[in-house]
Amino acid sequence: MAGTGTKRRTAKRRKQVRRRWMWGIALGTAALILWTHPVPAVQQSSSLQAAGTSVTQGANQTANQTSRGELTAGALAAATSRSQGLAVREVDFLRQTMAATGATPSEYLLNAWSRLNHTFSSEQKLMSAAKKLVQEMGVQNAKWSMQASSVEHYVLASGRLPSGGQVNIVLTSFAPSTSVEGTSAGELVDSSTVLVLTDENRAYSEANFVRDERRFEAALQSEGQPPQISSCLIGHLDAKIMGVHAENLAYHALHTVGAVPLQTFQSGGLETSISGYAPRQLTYIITDDHRMNLQVAVHYDGYQQDTNVLVGTPIITTTY
Repeated sequence: MAGTGTKRRTAKRRKQVRRRWMWGIALGTAALILWTHPVPAVQQSSSLQAAGTSVTQGANQTANQTSRGELTAGALAAATSRSQGLAVREVDFLRQTMAATGATPSEYLLNAWSRLNHTFSSEQKLMSAAKKLVQEMGVQNAKWSMQASSVEHYVLASGRLPSGGQVNIVLTSFAPSTSVEGTSAGELVDSSTVLVLTDENRAYSEANFVRDERRFEAALQSEGQPPQISSCLIGHLDAKIMGVHAENLAYHALHTVGAVPLQTFQSGGLETSISGYAPRQLTYIITDDHRMNLQVAVHYDGYQQDTNVLVGTPIITTTY
């Protein structure tokens, strides 16, 4: 019986990983739409500028320092110097939020996304770009997958980062299409090529979190793109926390770090998610005309008989 239970837990864990990856990709693409329209917020917020100006200004410099598709030591060091402050602030912010729930972080997730261009790129170009990123990021034992149709080209490279994290590099290019929204005859939607990076590390350490985020930032900057990264810590509580107790726990976590609650979501008493905004030098998105840079989720897992706690900035990009 013990062996059967272990197999079931392993199978469940594999399904969770696949589900997280698929939802991370979907949410990353959706968040890209949100992130490409916060121009007024960027212009009005000195705190966001303080957090993001250095990495944004350095994108072209890092790209110019890239040679033969590899990040030189100087380029990686420059990206590390620019990103160190933001990455450290993020992990400190998330760790403080997690600590307020009583949970200890055991895993972390990173999700980065960027629209690279407005062209329908060939499979060969996507593969070339993916190989370059694999080399730049030091991905080990990369496995490849490709799909192509008349309207979409897709390349996936998956492997391990030096930190041990499971990384996925996804490049998707869309052909011009006619939107079903808008005019009765539809309207033309431009072609585009989108990059999504995900990293799931089941052995949390602050040092590895910061190193992996720097790798993401350096890789994006080598493509001439300002880093747009959402990060998440995952922890567990050996207790059954549901309904109003889960809601109170999430609210307490937000208040502890000075965040103002914005939206609350509950599903069947098992899942609770509250988003908010804290006046920190962190990246934020705009939702319903409000800034958002923190999300806290509490989910009771009846199978494992414990409670999952997730904290993300600016959003959680995985299911819970």
